[in-house]
Amino acid sequence: MDKYLLVNLACLLVCALPFLAAVLWFKRRQASAYQDALRAVQGADVIVDDAHALRVTFDGSGAQKVQGTGILLLTAEELYFLPVLSRTEIRLKRERIVAVDRPEFRAGTRQSPLLLQITFTTDEGNEEKQAWLVEEHAPWISALLPLRR
Repeated sequence: MDKYLLVNLACLLVCALPFLAAVLWFKRRQASAYQDALRAVQGADVIVDDAHALRVTFDGSGAQKVQGTGILLLTAEELYFLPVLSRTEIRLKRERIVAVDRPEFRAGTRQSPLLLQITFTTDEGNEEKQAWLVEEHAPWISALLPLRR
């Protein structure tokens, strides 16, 4: 073999290993987050779930400005989101959810119809919104349909 080929292969391997290690670490962390999310809802029946939900912030305050990939669960009592990395959970009681919408969302030049926007009332009585990109939109809309404006 040519020595330059061996050097290139070695460089490729050295560069790829940290990336592969990071991907494997994230996948393990995601599986752990899913189990943590199930424990957090204390054994409630999960109606709809998404282990790859991407949180999109439009407005809000405090800890609810966390963004990232996480676990989104809907039970009879609440909508629950646990980010994979920060572990700052968001809990929205279903009785506080006042609307479910599908606003436009643009990722660069591509438009995604999979944005799920939840409007809810805070403890102070104000309306706020949280939104997630979910893999399958239809189950979320049908589960929350009675709440849609």
